[in-house]
Amino acid sequence: MKKISLVFTVMLIAVFAAASAMAYTLNSRSEEMTANSICDHAGTITLTFTEEDYDTITNYLLTNNYVLLRVTLGGQNIDPGADVPILCRDIQGTDTANGALGTPLPNDGDLVELDAINVEVSDVSTVDGTPDVTAHVYGDTGDQYFEIYITGIQPSGTWTDANTFPWIKIGLYDELIAVSDTDTAICADVHDFGGLSLLTVSIDNTPQSLTTTTSDNQIGHFLVEDVTLRDCDKTEDDYCPSTTSIELCPLETVGQGVECPTYRYCFVAEGDFPDDGDISVVIRTNGATNSANDQEGVYFTSISLLNEDDDTVPMSSLDYYEADGITEATVACEWEAENVQFTVNAADISGAGNELRFCISYTVNPDEAAAGTDVRFWVDASTIPCGSLFSGVMTAASLFECGTIPSCMYFPYVLTQTSFATGIVITNLTDVAPADMEAILTLTDSTGAVFTYTKTDFTSKVWSFVLDSVLAEYGWTPAPGNAWLHVQTNFTVDGYSFVTDGSFGAGTLPRVLENCGDYSSFK
Repeated sequence: MKKISLVFTVMLIAVFAAASAMAYTLNSRSEEMTANSICDHAGTITLTFTEEDYDTITNYLLTNNYVLLRVTLGGQNIDPGADVPILCRDIQGTDTANGALGTPLPNDGDLVELDAINVEVSDVSTVDGTPDVTAHVYGDTGDQYFEIYITGIQPSGTWTDANTFPWIKIGLYDELIAVSDTDTAICADVHDFGGLSLLTVSIDNTPQSLTTTTSDNQIGHFLVEDVTLRDCDKTEDDYCPSTTSIELCPLETVGQGVECPTYRYCFVAEGDFPDDGDISVVIRTNGATNSANDQEGVYFTSISLLNEDDDTVPMSSLDYYEADGITEATVACEWEAENVQFTVNAADISGAGNELRFCISYTVNPDEAAAGTDVRFWVDASTIPCGSLFSGVMTAASLFECGTIPSCMYFPYVLTQTSFATGIVITNLTDVAPADMEAILTLTDSTGAVFTYTKTDFTSKVWSFVLDSVLAEYGWTPAPGNAWLHVQTNFTVDGYSFVTDGSFGAGTLPRVLENCGDYSSFK
């Protein structure tokens, strides 16, 4: 989301050898940024030099290695006590360069040379095909400034037309302008600005005779873009039903002999996406890439994306890696793919409801994963070349020892305290002994009041009871009449219910849930 350039002139008074000089001109392009972002892409600055600036720079380089322009980030309306804006991404390359007197420049070997003609440096001098200004840029993450080293400047073909004056531009990124070695993107951390309204720059010059005054120096303006993560709801995960409970059984006994069981997880990123441009997404599972991530045993098998219109969102540069995010990995039962990285076009999302729906297919190695923990996915998305769009940790499922996964069923219609009584049967289909059985009963009455009781004193694998007969024992006081009953157990459960007035009755089977708590997952 790029805004129209704001052009302004910074008047400088440069004095060299007691001679007055005119000022070089600063043109800026203001980029729309996310308020309070930990890293977002600012705009560009273009410096255009006059004939007097040419004289000043040329004379200074007779006895000095380089002219230094230090560009410092600032802002309007920064709250007192708030942090200053800093670079959140290096402005660095691999260039080595000497100064005008043959001495290596500062940060030699990590410099970016401004050599893309008519993109980041002009070619208007009498020497065609060569940059008018010999300049290098260096910026370090965490600093409030970056530096421009000028070691040479060519005279203009004519000093009477400002369109033919030498110039340099900083703040470009190669993917935007298709120049492979051009990367001086200004990426700023503005998360603690408080009431910041504009991101600005100021310039300190060496020699000091190139004094700088600024009137309007904006390279960023701020809008609140809010993208949040959530689980898919029941209407969204029909194409990607999520598994919420996983048993860590030996592979040969899982899924009727299937060697590598596959599970799914559906979640949504929704909010204010950029109108266009690339979004880089990284999703991680296991712990090597995050000190707070001690998860093990979870591996990707595939991923797909939909927008709110249920159209497939294309992914470019889709790659799977091991936990280091560098070593390429194969998917499925190779137990390797712990990091997936891809790029999407924001236009495929923002034009369709500003919603991106993820369907992750994954497998769990029972020899590595730990029961009692959760399957989690660490999700990070950023605009290119910088800009944190959304991030978070999504919990997909809970892990259980083999044979201990909760089993759930519910009876959608039961009666209490009426002329009809409801009988309930709970049946244990596994080898869990009665002494080890546990059932959590939850009754919801017609007013929405909820009553819960945990039963552990089983003496049989088949337990039948009349609902009204346990109300006092369990301390339940539901409103008389219609209600529904949910049962969660530590064994595979089935059951039966019946309603009778003593002479007439009817029975029905419960709805057994694939995933406890998900009432759309009944069998």
